[in-house]
Amino acid sequence: MRDRDYLLDRHGVVFKVIGDVHPPTHYLGYVKYYPDDKGDRQLFGRTYRQNTIVSKAFGILADRPECYLYSDTIGCVITGVPRPDVTRHYSCRHALAATPWPPCTRRRSSSAARRSPGT
Repeated sequence: MRDRDYLLDRHGVVFKVIGDVHPPTHYLGYVKYYPDDKGDRQLFGRTYRQNTIVSKAFGILADRPECYLYSDTIGCVITGVPRPDVTRHYSCRHALAATPWPPCTRRRSSSAARRSPGT
């Protein structure tokens, strides 16, 4: 699990992963999207709301104490998703690595373009 990956948990909450170091029980992260009838987007056939304020995750997860933990790495209480609750992992690195790309060709500049003006 890497910084900026996304995790979907069994409650339908999407967490944005924070950092590359995680305790054995949780992945550190905050709520990025959560099911809400007043939301403005559709994900997985449900209405979701986007969370743009990291600290707001504490309120969103108020009824889920299993998502609060003390991180020795960060030195404070933070939110995270319990590892057994993760149902899907989204990684742009994995998606890009799996994408077939045409071979790159590098254009060499002409000697005229490399000369400085006035020479």
